[in-house]
Amino acid sequence: MLNALRENGVSVSDEFVQSLRGPVGLDIGAKTPEEIALSIMAEILSVLNGHNGKPIRERQPALAVAT
Repeated sequence: MLNALRENGVSVSDEFVQSLRGPVGLDIGAKTPEEIALSIMAEILSVLNGHNGKPIRERQPALAVAT
Protein backbone atom coordinates (compact mmCIF):
# COMPACT_ATOMS: atom_id res chain seq x y z
CA MET A 1 0.00 0.00 0.00
CA LEU A 2 2.83 2.36 0.80
CA ASN A 3 4.36 1.78 -2.61
CA ALA A 4 0.99 2.46 -4.27
CA LEU A 5 0.70 5.73 -2.37
CA ARG A 6 4.20 6.76 -3.38
CA GLU A 7 3.56 5.79 -7.01
CA ASN A 8 0.52 8.09 -6.96
CA GLY A 9 2.58 11.02 -5.73
CA VAL A 10 1.72 10.83 -2.03
CA SER A 11 4.64 11.74 0.22
CA VAL A 12 5.05 9.13 2.97
CA SER A 13 7.70 9.96 5.55
CA ASP A 14 9.84 7.36 7.27
CA GLU A 15 8.55 8.72 10.59
CA PHE A 16 4.98 7.94 9.50
CA VAL A 17 5.95 4.44 8.38
CA GLN A 18 7.60 3.77 11.76
CA SER A 19 4.38 4.79 13.53
CA LEU A 20 2.30 2.15 11.72
CA ARG A 21 1.26 -0.90 13.71
CA GLY A 22 0.43 -4.27 12.27
CA PRO A 23 -1.02 -6.69 12.64
CA VAL A 24 -3.52 -4.68 14.65
CA GLY A 25 -5.54 -5.68 17.70
CA LEU A 26 -4.94 -7.24 21.09
CA ASP A 27 -4.68 -11.01 21.31
CA ILE A 28 -8.07 -11.82 22.86
CA GLY A 29 -8.76 -14.89 20.75
CA ALA A 30 -11.10 -12.99 18.41
CA LYS A 31 -12.69 -15.03 15.64
CA THR A 32 -15.80 -13.19 14.39
CA PRO A 33 -15.73 -9.78 12.69
CA GLU A 34 -17.30 -8.24 15.79
CA GLU A 35 -14.67 -9.77 18.08
CA ILE A 36 -11.87 -8.64 15.77
CA ALA A 37 -13.31 -5.10 15.80
CA LEU A 38 -13.36 -5.23 19.59
CA SER A 39 -9.71 -6.33 19.72
CA ILE A 40 -8.75 -3.47 17.38
CA MET A 41 -10.69 -0.90 19.43
CA ALA A 42 -9.10 -2.26 22.61
CA GLU A 43 -5.62 -1.71 21.16
CA ILE A 44 -6.55 1.79 19.96
CA LEU A 45 -7.79 2.72 23.44
CA SER A 46 -4.69 1.20 25.01
CA VAL A 47 -2.38 3.27 22.80
CA LEU A 48 -4.39 6.49 23.18
CA ASN A 49 -4.39 6.11 26.97
CA GLY A 50 -0.70 5.22 27.17
CA HIS A 51 -1.25 1.68 28.41
CA ASN A 52 0.15 -1.62 27.21
CA GLY A 53 -2.91 -3.88 27.05
CA LYS A 54 -1.80 -6.17 29.89
CA PRO A 55 -4.41 -7.59 32.28
CA ILE A 56 -5.39 -5.24 35.12
CA ARG A 57 -4.21 -7.82 37.67
CA GLU A 58 -0.66 -7.28 36.38
CA ARG A 59 -0.83 -3.52 36.87
CA GLN A 60 1.63 -2.04 39.37
CA PRO A 61 0.66 -1.44 42.09
CA ALA A 62 -1.76 -4.36 42.02
CA LEU A 63 -5.37 -3.55 42.78
CA ALA A 64 -6.84 -4.85 46.01
CA VAL A 65 -9.41 -7.59 45.51
CA ALA A 66 -12.62 -7.23 47.54
CA THR A 67 -13.54 -10.34 49.52
